[in-house]
Parts: sequence; C-alpha cells; structure tokens
Amino acid sequence: MNRQIIQSMLSRIILGSGAVLLLPLLLSLYYGGPVLSFLIPALLALVLFLMLRKKNISPNVSLTPREGTAITALSWLSVSLLYAIPYILSGTLSPLDGLVESVSGLTGTGATVITDLSPLPPSILFFRAMTHWLGGLGIMVIFVALFPQAGRGSAKMVDAESTGPTSSKALPRIKET
Repeated sequence: MNRQIIQSMLSRIILGSGAVLLLPLLLSLYYGGPVLSFLIPALLALVLFLMLRKKNISPNVSLTPREGTAITALSWLSVSLLYAIPYILSGTLSPLDGLVESVSGLTGTGATVITDLSPLPPSILFFRAMTHWLGGLGIMVIFVALFPQAGRGSAKMVDAESTGPTSSKALPRIKET
C-alpha cells in the first residue's frame, strides 16, 4: 500500500472540505453569526493539508483497491470530524450531537438531532443544508471528479463509496460518469 498517495489524496480532500467552509463563513460575516465556528475548522483543514501533502506523486500512478478503500474511509472520518466543529464551536450542539449531525448530513440520511431550527443562526442553517446537499451528491464522487489524477484507481474510491452491488461501469470514464 502506497502511503504517499493516500496522504496526497487525503490532503486534497481535506483542503477541498475546508474550502467549502468559506461559504458559510462569508454568510456568518454578513449576518454577524459565529465567525470562529467556520474560520477555525477552515484553518485546521489548511494546516492538515500542509502537513499531509506530498509533492513527488506521479500523476499517472493508479490506485489499488486497498488504497481506494483507505482513502475513502479516512476521508469520511476526517471530513465528518471537521464538519462537526462548526456545530460545537457555535454552541449549537454538544460534541457527540455535532458529530451525528455532520455524519447524517454527509451520508445523506436526513437524520437530525436538532429539534428546533428557528433559533439557529443563518450560517449554521446554511452549513447544515450544504452538508446535506453534499451528502446527496456523494462527497467522494465529487472529489473523484475534481481530482482526475487518481487515474483508473478513482473508480475504486467510487466503488467503495457506492451502495449495493456494482456489475459494470455506466460509462468508460469515471469523469464522464
């Protein structure tokens, strides 16, 4: 298993997830909401990216099934933890409830621990809706489309992300799918 390519792909997924936090940060600045709730995890994502990135990865390296599964599992874990931070820092939810809300949004289940949405700041509501939207699209599919340098191995990440049996590819290239 090539740990360098796992670190490289994971660092890019974390950076992309941190960049997504800039949208609710801007909304929080506009409405006067909890700015640090989005700024801290965005900066944490940047620091993790700088720590994990690998510069000497060849663009034509193909992922093995083990690497694709490892990238998928680690990215789900890291993005779920990263996206729990805004709920916790804003005082909206406890750490466990924030993690549950984050995971339910990213998986697209629609489950929630929030009983009343009306007292929440607009930036938290937007962030919650955004995580559900990303979860509905399939966050790993989005990142595979954004990072085509994974080559043929990107299909292995999509297979690890997909539910149910997969008999064949819908299209010959994952980018077209």
